Amino acid sequence: MVKQVFLNRRGFTLIEMMTIVVIIGIVSAMAFPKFGAAMHRLEFRNAGRHMVSKLRLARSTAISQKQQYGVSFDDQGTTMTLFLDTNNPSMFLFDGGDSVVSVDTLPADFSWVWAELGNYIPTVIFKPNGAAHSAAPRRIRFLSINPDDYIHFGTIELTPATGRTKLTSLDGY
Repeated sequence: MVKQVFLNRRGFTLIEMMTIVVIIGIVSAMAFPKFGAAMHRLEFRNAGRHMVSKLRLARSTAISQKQQYGVSFDDQGTTMTLFLDTNNPSMFLFDGGDSVVSVDTLPADFSWVWAELGNYIPTVIFKPNGAAHSAAPRRIRFLSINPDDYIHFGTIELTPATGRTKLTSLDGY
């Protein structure tokens, strides 16, 4: 009677378990490159949203504080600076005399941030009424090159009359 109870037990053999582990490993190895690309796309999207968020913060702070605030992107595309435009505000530029509110670092694989109509450092100054300075770029484009040769382009559109900003396109190649 004891032998029958032992023989009726069901389970997996070691060979069956090893086979399942090998199959899972093969499927994971095939999916890993696509997972890396998806993660890079997600990081790029988040960086674009963060840039728009910083522009919107500058606009809302300018309205609430009734002073000119701006965001300036450096020429290497590595940082963006939120600042209070106190030094010569009629020039609508970011210079050493302005009060820096915060400096954010963009992702390491960002290669360029530029204004669409010219290869200068994009700076957007918001007036106390929320409008952007008339010479502000209408589009800010940014580019990211991943070490795995993934290239992503993004565009932020700005309406100078109202100061509204939005992320309009994210393209990847």
